[in-house]
Amino acid sequence: MSKTQYTYAVARIRALEASLFSSSTIEQLLACKDEAACLRFLQEKGWGGTDTPQSADAILTKEREKRIQSGIHYSEMLPLEYQPSELILP
Repeated sequence: MSKTQYTYAVARIRALEASLFSSSTIEQLLACKDEAACLRFLQEKGWGGTDTPQSADAILTKEREKRIQSGIHYSEMLPLEYQPSELILP
């Protein structure tokens, strides 16, 4: 990895870290009594949007659209690189 690539990677990680939940935010999320309370909490934190229906699928879809519109490539949103399993099915 070149010095330029390393610098870019470190900057990218630091920028993404800014969008992570703090431990207090995670505690508040875990304290929610039901799914509706969790979804309300996420929307209060800026997830989805004011016009987004209060459903997990709608909020995640809206967040994905925001990322794509900001120029992030879809592959950067995937959690892990897909590696086929060596499991052979009968």
